[in-house]
Amino acid sequence: MLKVLIVSGSFSIIVDMVVSSPSERKYAWIEGTAILIAVVLVAGVGSFVDWRKEIAFMQVKLKQREKLVCIVMRNGINEEIHQDLLHVGDLVLIQYGMKVPVDGVCVFGSQLKMDESAMTGESDALPKESFENCVKRMEEVEMEKRASKSNDKNAHDLPSPVIMSGTSVSEGEGMMISIAVGDMSSIG
Repeated sequence: MLKVLIVSGSFSIIVDMVVSSPSERKYAWIEGTAILIAVVLVAGVGSFVDWRKEIAFMQVKLKQREKLVCIVMRNGINEEIHQDLLHVGDLVLIQYGMKVPVDGVCVFGSQLKMDESAMTGESDALPKESFENCVKRMEEVEMEKRASKSNDKNAHDLPSPVIMSGTSVSEGEGMMISIAVGDMSSIG
């Protein structure tokens, strides 16, 4: 539309200047020039509005990136680190409501349950405990099965030490050691 207005404004100036009498030539250029000024104003205002939107979008994006920090124990020191800067071997604190940024193995868990529906489609909150506790629980369940000779236990009753990226903490808190980051993780 702006291109059409530019062509029509230029055409108006040329035709009015050629067709008008010498006494009217002083004012013949006004209509075409008014059209060209309107085009410049509309394009300028539109560009300014787009520029402001882009700045606002970048500020929102930066604020979102600032929220993506984790408390990590690295070299015996607790640090707040952005999720993109996590390394294999970092001890990551996981808390209720947090979306897990990397794959890991639970080292410690206090009533820790994970919502893995984003990754597995499973809607149940799955318990997570350290590897040692998971092995003990599995041995206990095996002994119970042998004693009662029944298989009525649910697979979700047993905890697992594996925590996948992209899942979220639905209960409790704990610590995990990261074993896969970035493109090598489940969500990557």
